[in-house]
Amino acid sequence: MKIYYWNIRPNFGDLINPWLWPKVFPDFRFETLPKTKKGVVDAGDAATLLVGIGTLLNDRFPKSGRSIVIGSGVGYGSAPKISEPSRIYCVRGPKSAEALSLPASMGIIDPGILLREYYSKADSRSHEFSFMPQISSVAKEQGCWRRICEDLGFGYIDPRDPVEKSAKAIAETGTLLTESMHGAIVAEALGVPWVPIVTRREILAFKWHDWCESVDVEYQPAFVSSITQPVSPTFRQKLKLSVSLPLAKRQLQHASKREPSQARDGVIDSRISQLKDVFAEVAKCESVQC
Repeated sequence: MKIYYWNIRPNFGDLINPWLWPKVFPDFRFETLPKTKKGVVDAGDAATLLVGIGTLLNDRFPKSGRSIVIGSGVGYGSAPKISEPSRIYCVRGPKSAEALSLPASMGIIDPGILLREYYSKADSRSHEFSFMPQISSVAKEQGCWRRICEDLGFGYIDPRDPVEKSAKAIAETGTLLTESMHGAIVAEALGVPWVPIVTRREILAFKWHDWCESVDVEYQPAFVSSITQPVSPTFRQKLKLSVSLPLAKRQLQHASKREPSQARDGVIDSRISQLKDVFAEVAKCESVQC
């Protein structure tokens, strides 16, 4: 079975896929099929493809002999038409289920929540607050967010780091300020309160609403100015940066004073129980292709 995930560049949420699925299904033999360039991936007619964590349900849905969808989300394009022999076991949340005309009960939760099962909570805190930007923000800012976090005394969590390094940093923070949705998901998994951050209009609100509705939390992001620092900035770009940097710093500090989000007691355990029921069905059906 091949695992399909977005991997044009290393990104925390997507990298959970090859880390997690062999732990969930130890009897399956997995190969990874990362999406490394734009367009539709063709896995071949003989391949069974696991489409898992990420916003993967769109018009670039991969081609394969048979795809099984476990916890993926709709977004970044129109919802795909998935028909036999492919099968959807569950999706990320209620909005993804609605977009695919599925019963609401199939919009369970993002499987990234399973870090609760496979990664231990921290016994101590290294930072009261940490910030995790979204991968596209990191590509534009040449280390500015890290410097802002250092100035504020916040931890900085790079979404390009390996899964266990990022999870450890999240586990050791008191409250996570995160532009990365999977930062929020893993924070929730590890019992860390979180504040969603938006710095750019490109941040897809639909997927955040999808996730938040799955855990009965209202999506109320804090808005922080974006930062763009070219490698060789012009005078005008330097001038703009001299304004945006201190503004973003003040706004991020202000966001840290907000009441953080966290699911009610029992919600995450209930969703994980539902996922485990799905996994039992997957293990049974995929062994005999039912």
